[in-house]
Amino acid sequence: MKSWLNTMKMRILLFNIIGILLITLIIDLTMFWFLADKYAFKLEEYRRVPPPAIGGNNFYPRNYFAVHQQRGFDIGINRVGRHWVDGFGYPIWSNTIGCFDREHTEYDRYIYFAGDSYTWGYTDFDNKFGTIIENLTGTPILKCGVTHTGQRHQYEKYLEIVEQIGHLPTTIFVFYSWNDVANDYAYPHSTVISGWVVDKVFLDKNYELVERTNADLKQRIDDKIENDKKYKEDWETKLKYKIKKYSITVNIILYIGDLIAETSDEFLPAGFVNSTKWKNRSLKPINTLPFKKEGRFWYLQNPYALNNNLSLIDFATYSNSNGIRFVVVLIPPKEMAFNTLWFAEVREFLDSKFIEYFDLTSKFRELEIEPSDLFWENDGHFNISGNKIVAEIITNEFPQVFQYQD
Repeated sequence: MKSWLNTMKMRILLFNIIGILLITLIIDLTMFWFLADKYAFKLEEYRRVPPPAIGGNNFYPRNYFAVHQQRGFDIGINRVGRHWVDGFGYPIWSNTIGCFDREHTEYDRYIYFAGDSYTWGYTDFDNKFGTIIENLTGTPILKCGVTHTGQRHQYEKYLEIVEQIGHLPTTIFVFYSWNDVANDYAYPHSTVISGWVVDKVFLDKNYELVERTNADLKQRIDDKIENDKKYKEDWETKLKYKIKKYSITVNIILYIGDLIAETSDEFLPAGFVNSTKWKNRSLKPINTLPFKKEGRFWYLQNPYALNNNLSLIDFATYSNSNGIRFVVVLIPPKEMAFNTLWFAEVREFLDSKFIEYFDLTSKFRELEIEPSDLFWENDGHFNISGNKIVAEIITNEFPQVFQYQD
């Protein structure tokens, strides 16, 4: 009798396990095909197509960026490489003044474009909005955006370039995005190790700045490259990758584990939190700095935004004192592309400092377009169509700035 009961218990247990696995499989299959990208991409490895082997940040190629004594890092001089976004690869380069731009030979009359990744690239050169505007209007434009930078970096780079070429622009456009606050708060936050651009400054749980050593950064790069090599050669690593790519259940479990590890030591086994892996997880990237309040971009009375305040003021003051028109173009994030209240506090700040600006959000809303018309499907930057739309908006809004071709 006892043996029979044990057999029944085992059968029931096995039946439950099989049932749970089947339900999990159904959930995973359903979510893989139907879960919206905006939710799926909150999980780091879920539904990802493996990019090229990259030892540094964000699919940026090796030896494209260089160490800069003042700014931490910048685009190197006369560099070439290849960037990757949303499955689309394209060539990148830099000219003799360190910009992803053609080589300009005359600087008697030009317009200067400053900004971060939106201005730098995330599409091929011919389809950048700066290139489109230049080709459309015939006005020389120095397209000197640098990805992963804020206004302090952009201002210092501008001063260096002007000193080098010996000519001032007629107008400066600064293309502003939400993470510029974090970039200025942690400036200078990145460097180049073994040819790869990497973040050197991180945030602790109180959003205080923590700097890693070059030795630690190099070890992390070496580990990243080794992991990529293992993925290509080791069946166990390949299996783990496949599971993380296709199973939302596994990703959620790992995500919850990360949250527990970041917020509480007492729920983890002894010695687990003290491992290097979990110590590193307690440090967050600078773009995790709080930036949203009551559904809007948090700017006024934001203590983390003080450096950005000063950077914008310095840029504007310099421009005004040299008779240069200065315009800040506000670029909303993908999920707020049509929310005209998103940049309300930034607009109020710029008004108080008499700084000219133009908010793209209002124009996006007015055009009644879809997010897919502006942004890559699995990335928050402008796609080819979005760059063309932005170029048309800028040229139409500032006809007096650009010299149109006959």
